[in-house]
Amino acid sequence: MSTISVDRHDTFERNSVILVILMAVISLILGGMVKTAVSDQTRTVTQNGITAQLPAGWLVQNGTGDLRIVARNPQSLNTRYRVNLLDGDELAAAAAQRNENRARLDASYRVLEETPIVVNGRDGYKVSYAFVNAADEGMPSVIEGVDYYFAEGDEIIVVSFEAEKADFAAGFSQFQQFRKTVIYQAGG
Repeated sequence: MSTISVDRHDTFERNSVILVILMAVISLILGGMVKTAVSDQTRTVTQNGITAQLPAGWLVQNGTGDLRIVARNPQSLNTRYRVNLLDGDELAAAAAQRNENRARLDASYRVLEETPIVVNGRDGYKVSYAFVNAADEGMPSVIEGVDYYFAEGDEIIVVSFEAEKADFAAGFSQFQQFRKTVIYQAGG
């Protein structure tokens, strides 16, 4: 009789462990689905002749001058997208001028890489850069960024992403989705 009761106890324990593991797996799957659904939500914003889909909940500022849109992640204010519109049609020259201006304003600004690119059959220019953000309270942080330059007639649209170095890689794919949605309406 004691053998039967031990076997029942072992079976009950084994079934309990299997049930707990199964519930944990189901919870992880459901949690991942909720996270994906929430993080994939976007909203369309149109400002200064630029239309783009931004992550829902991001803060949007109206740009001035050549800066058309600035969008920031409210949970990480150093994570931002920018859209600029520059005069000209020579991408490498516009990038060089912009890099020179930034370096003049911020001694910590460094170009990491710059190269011509082709995105979806469209010629462009890409600049990867970094700088130290010492303006925030507390410890200074390294900000990593990337600019994509594309000609739009006699103007150049620059789509940019900046984030703290530790957050840059994780946010890059979401930025690429944003970049694909940016549309410029001339005269807007």
